[in-house]
Amino acid sequence: MIYKRLCDCADYRNERTAQIDYETYITTDNMIPNRGGISTVESLPDTKAVCKYLEGDILLSNIRPYFKKIWLANRKGGCSNDVLVVTAKEPFSPEFLYYVLSDTNFFNYDTATSKGTKMPRGTPKAIMKYLVPDYGIEKQSSIVSVLSAYDNLIEVNNKRIKALEQMAENLYKEWFVRFRFPGYESVLFENDLPYGWRIQRLEEVSDFVYGKMPEKQFVSDTGYPIFSGYQISGYYKEYSFAETMLVLIARGVGGTGEVRMAPAFSYITNLSIIFRLKNPELYKMYLYYLFSLKNLRYLDTGAAQSQITIDNLKRVRVVTPANNVLLAFNKQISKIMELIEKIKEQNALLNKQRDLLLPRLMSGKIML
Repeated sequence: MIYKRLCDCADYRNERTAQIDYETYITTDNMIPNRGGISTVESLPDTKAVCKYLEGDILLSNIRPYFKKIWLANRKGGCSNDVLVVTAKEPFSPEFLYYVLSDTNFFNYDTATSKGTKMPRGTPKAIMKYLVPDYGIEKQSSIVSVLSAYDNLIEVNNKRIKALEQMAENLYKEWFVRFRFPGYESVLFENDLPYGWRIQRLEEVSDFVYGKMPEKQFVSDTGYPIFSGYQISGYYKEYSFAETMLVLIARGVGGTGEVRMAPAFSYITNLSIIFRLKNPELYKMYLYYLFSLKNLRYLDTGAAQSQITIDNLKRVRVVTPANNVLLAFNKQISKIMELIEKIKEQNALLNKQRDLLLPRLMSGKIML
């Protein structure tokens, strides 16, 4: 096997651009761990120019490389200084280099050569010394074809998940915004609400507790996911909760005021407030969709660091539908959620299979 250093196969793009918008701006915060691509950025920088990237460039988060944040750009735009922009040289294809740099072996190398302990950063010079298999363009294309087949299936599944999530949101709006729930035709209204519905403070339906920070020395790239409210931000040796939890993004990160579902068997940090619902079977899914549409950012205390307190959250007033309506809603929603979970399990399996194939293809152990 013949190898070349990455510097012989690619360069860093050092150009600047004034294109700074929500659709194209990339930071380490909206890059999804474990090669998950990107999400929409929460805020834009107060600057006139940022690092430029073009379609086909490979974007690497240069902070905490063990999070494995990487994206093959399908558009042009700008990114923060903490994102490295790698552009391929001929005869190496961008797609092939993307898979080379998606390999766990690369992230292990990047982590080993990084600097710093609390927030390690990759070393750009060391990254350019990483060894790349010197395959011809036909072999590169064959490898890309195999691996991209998995990614294409994952993308199709992600679109199915988004469609199902939209279906669930539409069901919520139909029942609780337009009041067109089963049997609504025969229900009387009182004070602009269906009879039997109430307005309550959140503290009447839920207790609250802050999450807590994990012990830094035990945070790693394996274990139980650490849920910061904004995204999965790492892994820990233990989990806080074994069930799926409703949490509010409370402070210090993009998305403050949004309510999210923390995955089961995850560790929930002090950036979130955890709902301890008094009747989760009734209220969990209803409140999740309610606050998905009604952001609680207005509860921000106005402190130097954006934050929401439990005391402010307790006083929020919400409409609580009749129990029979909530139970019927949960029955409908649970069917959609079960299907979403099955698709996510399929994606997890596809990811695992692709990640097992990737190093074998790159090393030549699997011949094409």
